[in-house]
Amino acid sequence: MPPRRAPPPAQPPHLLRGLSLAAAATTPAVVVLTTAAIITRLSLGRLAAVQAGAPAAAAAAAESAIEAALAALLAGRRDLALHAAGGRVVGHSPLAGAGGEASAAAPALHPHAHQWLLSPPPGGVPLPGRCLPLAGAAGGWVEVRLRVPSVTTEAPPPPPYLVSAITLEAPPPALSFPEGRAALPSRLGVSLSTDATDGRWADAGEVAYNASAVAGLTGLAQTTRLAAPGPARAVRLRVLANQGHPGATCLYRVRVHGEE
Repeated sequence: MPPRRAPPPAQPPHLLRGLSLAAAATTPAVVVLTTAAIITRLSLGRLAAVQAGAPAAAAAAAESAIEAALAALLAGRRDLALHAAGGRVVGHSPLAGAGGEASAAAPALHPHAHQWLLSPPPGGVPLPGRCLPLAGAAGGWVEVRLRVPSVTTEAPPPPPYLVSAITLEAPPPALSFPEGRAALPSRLGVSLSTDATDGRWADAGEVAYNASAVAGLTGLAQTTRLAAPGPARAVRLRVLANQGHPGATCLYRVRVHGEE
């Protein structure tokens, strides 16, 4: 009886957290990983099966390339709006109903707004429909309070952050339906506030999401530097245009970057 082949080592789930793997397409093993990873962590069993025939050295090279791509993507991009670190959605415009029309309910804060906009999605990749569906193709808005660093009662309040960039995310095209892709934002106006309670907002420019630039997992997270960076404790995003849906604009995870 021939000796049984040892099973391949289990791949750590962090391999599926990547959103931009452009630098990873350097070996055949990485191409296999990238293609399988588009199904996100839900297909971890399939990913392990695909890797079963790959040599250990190729699998190790694939992991190293993916980790390098993730490090390059995240370098210097700490998320000041991360919900787990204290970021909060503090208000938004009316939401769209199931058919895309404005909901008849009062625009109270949606109970999942923090998770949908300010938290990592399940498996690391945004899933279709797990978004904040603002009513209308334009005019919707959402306000986000940035994290507040802990201070002692004796210490003065920390200064505002210098906000300089915004990252927008969206699901992979292979997982989305046409109407879902049409509801993605195209252009968002950005305003900054050092108070967020006095009604004074400073225009910081626009950010864009280029849906045609997404291929596989590459380009799902797109970062735009603000034309007018400034101090802020809160950020207001205004929908200027979406990708063509007449009744709704779906906002997926938003990250805010800057300096403390």
